[in-house]
Amino acid sequence: MSTTYMDDEDCPADRSVYRVEFMEGGSVRVFCFDPQQVDPKLETCKKAEALPEWMQKRLAVLLVMEYDPPTKIIKGIGRRIDKNVF
Repeated sequence: MSTTYMDDEDCPADRSVYRVEFMEGGSVRVFCFDPQQVDPKLETCKKAEALPEWMQKRLAVLLVMEYDPPTKIIKGIGRRIDKNVF
């Protein structure tokens, strides 16, 4: 799941980092920061329900977090950057 930055401790080298943005109309934009690990199914997701279950679960955790800066990293989950970006 997505954050724009995570310490090495919070983001092991064998994991990709994703940026997830909820758009108007309920669509979702997913960007993977590791072009070697891009899952084409993620890049074409239009609705949150179409995201993989592992990503939906992490987003559910982040949705209850505050989004006023500074935001906190949840180890193994990610960070909520603002109201619609994770």
